[in-house]
Amino acid sequence: MNIDNLGKTYSVAHAADLAEMLPYESRTNRAMHPSNVWGWQEWLLRDIANSLRGFAGKNAKFIEIPWEKVKTDYALDIDEYQRKLKMPRKEVPHG
Repeated sequence: MNIDNLGKTYSVAHAADLAEMLPYESRTNRAMHPSNVWGWQEWLLRDIANSLRGFAGKNAKFIEIPWEKVKTDYALDIDEYQRKLKMPRKEVPHG
């Protein structure tokens, strides 16, 4: 699908319909939704492993979900945000 023809040879709604029909395991679907990085097999194995580790006791280390480890302690104050917005930008080459 050529993104340059969006709105000309096919509509945005048609492109959205096609994107919705992508297989769960497709690279595009996994890129759009981080939770799709794991297939059902990985989720099942994680749940089984965590269930077994739960029997081990309080010190058991559970398998965490990689994309849920989001760095939340980084924030810009308003002055730093405005300074970054005023910085000169490089033009991105087309194509």
